[in-house]
Amino acid sequence: DSALGACMQKAGARAITGLGVAMPSPFDFIKGMAMAEHKFASIKGMNVRAELHRLTGIDTSRILFTNDAASAWGPGASAAATRAT
Repeated sequence: DSALGACMQKAGARAITGLGVAMPSPFDFIKGMAMAEHKFASIKGMNVRAELHRLTGIDTSRILFTNDAASAWGPGASAAATRAT
């Protein structure tokens, strides 16, 4: 959570109103649940959405997930956004 805290601090007074997270499969992208037994095994069974909400206060409906291999949020994706960190 220190990297996330650093991003939140860097944003300063600008409100961060949502998060987009690219995760590897297997992952329940709708529920935000980690399911991997080999990759990220330490978070298996964790509700990542709820944990990000706890750390940031961002509404859970504004924390979205996509598959990292199919992500449109790759390098340069933030160029189209008005504000991205």
